[in-house]
Amino acid sequence: MKIRLLKLFDAVVRRILLSVIPLPEKSKGLPATLVSVLIIRPGGIGDAVLLAPMIEYIRKYFTAIQITVLAEKRNAGVFSLIQGVDKLLCYDRPGEFLQLVGPLTKVPKSPLPPGGGGLGWGGDCHEISQSHFHPPPNPLPSREGESITNGFARGSVSSHYDVVIDTEQWHGLSAVVSRFVSAPIKIGFDTNGRRRMFTDLVPYSHDDYEAESFIHLIKPLGIEAEFVEMEAPYLSVPDDAASKVCGLLEPFHNAPFVAIFPGASIKERRWGADNFRQVAKMLSAFGVRIVVLGGKEDREQGEIITGGGLGLNLAGLTTLSETAAVIQKSSLLLSGDSGILHIAVGLNIPTVSLFGPGRSKKWAPRGDRHIVLNKELSCSPCTKFGNTPPCPIKVKCMRDISADEVVNAVTILLTTVGAMPSHCCKRDWIEVAD
Repeated sequence: MKIRLLKLFDAVVRRILLSVIPLPEKSKGLPATLVSVLIIRPGGIGDAVLLAPMIEYIRKYFTAIQITVLAEKRNAGVFSLIQGVDKLLCYDRPGEFLQLVGPLTKVPKSPLPPGGGGLGWGGDCHEISQSHFHPPPNPLPSREGESITNGFARGSVSSHYDVVIDTEQWHGLSAVVSRFVSAPIKIGFDTNGRRRMFTDLVPYSHDDYEAESFIHLIKPLGIEAEFVEMEAPYLSVPDDAASKVCGLLEPFHNAPFVAIFPGASIKERRWGADNFRQVAKMLSAFGVRIVVLGGKEDREQGEIITGGGLGLNLAGLTTLSETAAVIQKSSLLLSGDSGILHIAVGLNIPTVSLFGPGRSKKWAPRGDRHIVLNKELSCSPCTKFGNTPPCPIKVKCMRDISADEVVNAVTILLTTVGAMPSHCCKRDWIEVAD
């Protein structure tokens, strides 16, 4: 409901505010030295995860730059997994939102623990886990003569940046924020009326993998880069999360297991607990152990999938960083089109993913370690800029994916990574998205 109301409010912003707010001053080019950048990332978990390669490139090219991320409470936990972020704020915390466009102001400490937040998978919108700080070579002097670390007085928010990068693709609120944050360079995607809020526009294509789209946003900074399939993980799990998960997985005694995430941000992307249970039954016949992951809202589905001793249901019992730690220890993740899927990819864990309404060209994992099941119906994909219309054929694109296909895909990858002996499975039995 909150997300729906936010989208409604955003529609008003796009139609009214974006047309009347004065244009920013034209960019005079890059300053000689870039000291600070604000990256705006509203939305869900998946978009936030796919920012990691872009952040890595910024840190590589500007080693001493101070990186602040403005996120939402619902995706803030992701940034405990991304190294190189110095400060994390949330624009749905009114105090922080106002401080971005005002003078340097003290920020109260968040009650949430750093590194992943509570069971709702949010996160601490102030300090990133200390193990993920990227300290600059030397402290920088503030305008008031104070010594500041990571570009900020402790507990403070800067009201001025050298660059603002708005990574939102369509909605208008973040573009308005970009316009009013003090920065000579404001970079954003060239979509709808939001283009008026930026000094530097970047084309956006539905055919580009989203991590690649985000990397295009740093081209105005003089960074010529492209997304490449990385063998090394670009996410990392905090030590405290990894330690806790060792205890949760103790019943398995370090035996290989498949992680299943049955959730999704919208009902049209859900394959259904009964279908996942069929998969769990067939995999158990091969001796494959199952762990179900998810938030509190996925707990009931987890009970259906693992009932009768088919596996371990951790849905609703782990923070986002702890969920990542479970995935890191798994042999494979089975998921629909979800943010959790992107976490597995960022940790270099093999995946089997189920796509229907979503755009596989933009969101599906790349590479031989990932199998994408997609029926490619004539009406699919139907989602555009995060909006999925009502389906007149009861989401046939998801219903037509069979448990047999899924099990075959899972066993192919498990055999490939050596987590199970070879069984009767063939890659040409399934449809793999390009």
